[in-house]
Amino acid sequence: MSAPLPHPEPPKRFSGPHVLVVEDDRASSVLIRAVTLRHVPGASVTVVNDGQAAIDYLSRVPPYHSIELYPHPDLIILDLGLPVLTGFRVL
Repeated sequence: MSAPLPHPEPPKRFSGPHVLVVEDDRASSVLIRAVTLRHVPGASVTVVNDGQAAIDYLSRVPPYHSIELYPHPDLIILDLGLPVLTGFRVL
């Protein structure tokens, strides 16, 4: 398991779909972000590193309270084997 990701950086505003990646492994999240941005025109990606952060994002708990900075995701890519709060518990 990799070191935890730093606090998520707000996505740049795009007109395309927004993807929320919930992944604790940094290499995997970097790969998912790169592939998404390369193959989905206009996409934006936010990465959070545990299930609780995903729940906070979807519930608009600070720091995710701004819909402009943290838009509602069109797609969620969820690791089921997360620490803290597993992907199964998020579902």
